[in-house]
Amino acid sequence: MSHDAIKVTRDNEVTGEIPAERIPLDYPGLTARAEACMGRTRNGDLWAAVGFNTGTYGLLDQTNRERLFHSNDEGRTWTSRELAPSGQERMCAFTVLQDDTFLFAVCAFTGGARNRIDVFASTDKGSTWEPAGHISAAPYEQIGEGFLTMTQLADGTVLLPTNRWTGNDFTGQLPANSKESVIYRSTDGGRTWGDPSPTFDSVNEAHVVRLSSGRLLGAFRHQRMRLPDDPADVVEKCSAKSAEGVISNHGDVIFKHVFVGDSEDEGRIWKNLRPLRTREGIPLLAFGETHGQLVQLPDGRVVMTHDRRYPYEGYETRARVSHDEGQTWDPETYHVSHGAGYAASVALADGTLVTVTGCTSFAPDAKPIGPWRAEAVRWRLPDNP
Repeated sequence: MSHDAIKVTRDNEVTGEIPAERIPLDYPGLTARAEACMGRTRNGDLWAAVGFNTGTYGLLDQTNRERLFHSNDEGRTWTSRELAPSGQERMCAFTVLQDDTFLFAVCAFTGGARNRIDVFASTDKGSTWEPAGHISAAPYEQIGEGFLTMTQLADGTVLLPTNRWTGNDFTGQLPANSKESVIYRSTDGGRTWGDPSPTFDSVNEAHVVRLSSGRLLGAFRHQRMRLPDDPADVVEKCSAKSAEGVISNHGDVIFKHVFVGDSEDEGRIWKNLRPLRTREGIPLLAFGETHGQLVQLPDGRVVMTHDRRYPYEGYETRARVSHDEGQTWDPETYHVSHGAGYAASVALADGTLVTVTGCTSFAPDAKPIGPWRAEAVRWRLPDNP
């Protein structure tokens, strides 16, 4: 098979490949897993805010900040510059609004805790930034996650999903009532943010897309321990087995993969949290397939990219496809990029996908092989039958 091609599998068996173009991204000072958010301006240019995982409570070194990548040829070539309105604070989210304003949110650290989110705005495509708004963690101690996408609705409202919690453990094992996943909304371009709407229990790393039908589809990293009222076969009903078998490295944690949910009122009420399943009801994602990001193609298909991190030497970015706006999913897996990364994608008018992700190979002990890397991948699904 071609080194540049995307392998397609079904039930862990190779069924074919599709062409792809891989463009290495030059990121001076990249020292950990690259993670991306993407947007597109009205002239068609692509923008990717790319940073790297510094650990739950890590701070960015002054010389190792996020970068804003720009492409004016549909992802074939890229330039970049430092994206640094945030000092030593870590990126939380990025988006391009309908009027080409850029919004960039960071987790603000005080005394080792993320006690607020600061939002910055740029009206000159990232050349300069001005403070826009703030979101406090109160009544919790901490707030914020890394590399989420703010979503703008048709009426201009901006949604920002995040988690709030109290305590020092962010592995999905916090006591009840000490953590919640919420979505904030702003109707004034990110300057003020209204009361948050709850999503689901035991989720984080949310990503929301507005579908052509007007409904919202959310991807959520569902991570939790076994509950007393769980049926004995809850894992089998909601999880697939990887080629290596179901694995867990968090003790009693039984779920650590992407679920999806719906909102029919523009993100105020969320319902039907569920695993990705085929039309026949077969679950598709295994433990360790996390950080889902959604995009809808012009033909209506929904594509989710997500990472697959276990075993570490098989770390990669994968994609799944739905023909019914996320209700069911095809059994095929698209192996978009090999190596560690959190991906983001945009869809071009002709259906081409441009995915930006980290692509650093790992050894079995989770140590990187060679330098830390990121890439853009241009690819296209087979025509919709």
